[in-house]
Amino acid sequence: MKNILATKFILLTFIFSWLCWSIAIFNGQPNTAFPNIIFFTLGGSMPTLIALIFVLCTFDKDKRRDFWSRVINPGRIRRAWWLIPLVITFIFVLGITLDVFLSGVLSAMPNLKALVTDPVSIPSSL
Repeated sequence: MKNILATKFILLTFIFSWLCWSIAIFNGQPNTAFPNIIFFTLGGSMPTLIALIFVLCTFDKDKRRDFWSRVINPGRIRRAWWLIPLVITFIFVLGITLDVFLSGVLSAMPNLKALVTDPVSIPSSL
């Protein structure tokens, strides 16, 4: 039973991912244009979406409740792991501060400016 579900999952993920990507590819617009970015993001999200559909269709009520508890409950993450995003943010801020301190000028940050001018691309960047 598990092998059949795994095969179905892989097959459905492959089909629906490439269906979304094909729409974006054959649309003829740039990858970062409005409709294409949605299809690229949707195609990349297909493994998650297909897995959620499988959970909803194959799990009973108790298994679904346990699954969503494991997915959503932030209390299940140990406190030490919460430090990682804080440390990474601190390193970035420290690097920018040192750059401004040593050069006297804030760098151009073209990628950040591109995200600000095209907020639709933020989910794919994250």
